[in-house]
Amino acid sequence: MKSFESVWEDIIKLIDNNNRIETISKKKINVIEKIVPEGLLVTTDKSRLQLVRKEWIEDAWLALASKRRIVADDIPGKARYRASFIMALLSKLDCVKAESRPNTLYLNI
Repeated sequence: MKSFESVWEDIIKLIDNNNRIETISKKKINVIEKIVPEGLLVTTDKSRLQLVRKEWIEDAWLALASKRRIVADDIPGKARYRASFIMALLSKLDCVKAESRPNTLYLNI
């Protein structure tokens, strides 16, 4: 299994190339304004700057790594609040495949 630190490095590279993440099914744009030690500062057309905690992304990654297939309800705890964004972000990784209706991520490794 790929470590979260390795996944986080991949996420940072993705953001460097494109800071706009479109949700999987509704195609809503989330703009990553800044990477901070605590996580990602994100805006949408309907919300001001919000912190998506690195630990939330890690929790979602660990759920995907253990189950190999997750839907939003599989994302634990407070991370579920930003599940659409987190799933869209993880879907950009080479090792993850996404489907919509319902939003589902599959681990491809």
